[in-house]
Amino acid sequence: MTTYVQSLDPVAALAPGFIASGYISLACAALPVVLLFYLLVVRRWEAPLAGLAAVVVATVVALALHRMPVQFAGLAFLHGVLFGILPIGWTVLCGMLLYNLTVETGAFDVIRHSVGKLSPDPRMQALLIGFSFGAFLEGAAGSGTPVAICGAILVGLGFPAFEAAVLCLLANTSPVAFGGLGMPLITLSAVTGIHAPTLSVMAGHQLPFFSVIVPAVMLIRSCSVRDIVSVWPALMVSGVSFAACQYLFATAHQWGLGELYPLTDIAGGMVSLVATALFLIWWKPPTMVHPMRGEQQASSSVVHQVRPDALVLSSLRAWMPFVLMSGFLLGAGMLRQLEEKYQGPNGATISGIPTWVKIPMGSLHLNVQRDEVMRAKPDDLEKAIFDLRWATAPGTPVF
Repeated sequence: MTTYVQSLDPVAALAPGFIASGYISLACAALPVVLLFYLLVVRRWEAPLAGLAAVVVATVVALALHRMPVQFAGLAFLHGVLFGILPIGWTVLCGMLLYNLTVETGAFDVIRHSVGKLSPDPRMQALLIGFSFGAFLEGAAGSGTPVAICGAILVGLGFPAFEAAVLCLLANTSPVAFGGLGMPLITLSAVTGIHAPTLSVMAGHQLPFFSVIVPAVMLIRSCSVRDIVSVWPALMVSGVSFAACQYLFATAHQWGLGELYPLTDIAGGMVSLVATALFLIWWKPPTMVHPMRGEQQASSSVVHQVRPDALVLSSLRAWMPFVLMSGFLLGAGMLRQLEEKYQGPNGATISGIPTWVKIPMGSLHLNVQRDEVMRAKPDDLEKAIFDLRWATAPGTPVF
């Protein structure tokens, strides 16, 4: 089959000499993304329908403007669907399964109550849940899970719903770069061809500076500067502990500790949560403020729902699923290292079990070339391989 060569300026190929061809090519390339945002934000479409509409537009642009063969377009779509199912969809499914289990067993109420008992100050509760625990959940599941779960906890503690959502979104600005078990970096690596650990090092050298100030930034919308400054010790403990772990785990492979970047947010969130909780045992805010509270009745109703015996033992039991999840994720990270070590042309087999299977996407594999200005070598061909890594997929240890 003839090799398909990508073009950065397909309009110029259709209309040679047209001055504004580059701008029109750019606008056409951005059309699916712009449409997706328009349908989601402005028209309020459901995500599956908005995504389907964007896929249709992207396919039309690829076929009509870029002259991509229909067979290649179909295989590229199939490749994207498979990647969306495993590991992305599998990760989100297992993360929400874990959350629903904690809700059905009553552990969610115990977690919520334990945070409320630790500090009645809403600033500290937002710090513990919105930032620290939110970072942990971002690393475990990603895809909006921290906003949904942490927002629900904050609402249960008496925060207005909109305020809780905004706080969680602001708190998630730094952890989201590593996402669910490094999924954004893994996806970017698949698209660009840059090794994921290399991208991790880049992120690990930039993000810690922002992570230190994010806890303060998340409170700006709801608190005065004086209220924020008065709790600066807790903000520093939370931000610095997370930033330190973020740097260490993002660059661990440079120190011979293996590729731990998928655990960056999990480790950072857990360390930040424990460090801040221990710090609040002996340090209390000098003044108590309630700028983010909703009606007091909302907060008191939660306390009545929690069992009276929700003390240290019940709190430990409620948090245990997340502790176990962290251990399994660490084990999956070690198994991934073994896969990388023993991988062959068709994947990897550990103890006789094929844990990684490489599936070429038919004629799309090694039949596509980037634009000549984007090639490292003139004869470089694009790989199109679906990596079926069921054992070390982010959702498997969570499950």
